[in-house]
Amino acid sequence: MDLSQVTLISVIGTTDRLGGAEKAFRTITTGLRSEFGLKLKTFSHIRPNDPDPDFDVTVLRAPDGASLARMFLNLRSELLQLNGPAILFPFQINSNVLAVGVNRSLPNEKRLPTILNDRACIDELLAAGAAASLTGRLQGPLRRQLALRAYRIGDHVVCNAQANERAVLRFTGLDSSRVSTIYNPLAAVEIQSRFPARDRRVLGNSEAPLLVVHARMDKQKGLDSLLRAFDRVKKVHSGARLRMVGDGPERPYLEALALELGVRSSCEFPGFLSDPLAAIENGDVYVLPSRWEGLPNALLEAIAVGLPVVATRCPTGPDEILLDGQVGRLVAVDDVEAMAQNILELLSDGSVRQHFGEKGRERARDFSFHRNMSAYGALLTRLLEESP
Repeated sequence: MDLSQVTLISVIGTTDRLGGAEKAFRTITTGLRSEFGLKLKTFSHIRPNDPDPDFDVTVLRAPDGASLARMFLNLRSELLQLNGPAILFPFQINSNVLAVGVNRSLPNEKRLPTILNDRACIDELLAAGAAASLTGRLQGPLRRQLALRAYRIGDHVVCNAQANERAVLRFTGLDSSRVSTIYNPLAAVEIQSRFPARDRRVLGNSEAPLLVVHARMDKQKGLDSLLRAFDRVKKVHSGARLRMVGDGPERPYLEALALELGVRSSCEFPGFLSDPLAAIENGDVYVLPSRWEGLPNALLEAIAVGLPVVATRCPTGPDEILLDGQVGRLVAVDDVEAMAQNILELLSDGSVRQHFGEKGRERARDFSFHRNMSAYGALLTRLLEESP
């Protein structure tokens, strides 16, 4: 099928620039448009706090906070007006549930083939109540059943990590032919052109080594654990510094915790940066302390520039990216002592930093934009050809 004749109906909670999943969404959907000529129509549940001015979105909720029913009806009305071939492409669990529900409410002849995109460990999402924004006050088993029904009805589920694919298969009981892994796209060549490999055996400042991270500041990212680990690092390297790039709801708490631990003067909180790589590339060690993930774009970017890494072995993603410790150090979630010890070991051993830096740059090239586009293009074509 000629994909240039097809409309991609993409749905996401928000296109806020702060989120890694949202960044992947924009890269994938605009990439499909540029690579295959797909027409792109994007809907978000809510208006983003920090919108991308170059990304056109129709917001389903009114500014006054329209009900879930109104959001459902708004999307249904849009789908009913479609002419020509189209495919439904929701992103993340809330949008997956919404899009499948709306699609099932349409007359048979108007229903669209649907690719659900699951971007984080579904067990953690459901346990954490992350779907509550869609299902309102519905909790526990009922919320789980809504997600289960949606995933079983959708034509195909794409996960961004193999561990997440296994979790979706366990959750849904689907045949493995209906679930697959397509890794997030990474512009590794472009990143490495901007930031050539450098000698990681030498600390940027031996008296004041720099730890770096870039992440949305919420509980999921475990940045409080990093601050506690940094406090321990400071007892060995009194001049050590920590740069935490990003913003989010936990930023006031994290700044207060840094003050409480007595390390605030050694911490930088530059906020959200449109080009975070320029702010992290000169670090000596990159630390990702997440409690759970999907496939963290931040970690992919960190290894692409050649940063030696300490990351948590959280569900899901870091151990896959780091090849179970071959490309960087892995520690248990919230194990502050192990995190600090691994940071200190990297700071003390330039040859290990250099080894991980080289391995990271090499590994980053496995997550290419071309591979992502080829996999999605093949899947879109197959589902459209199978569609009645």
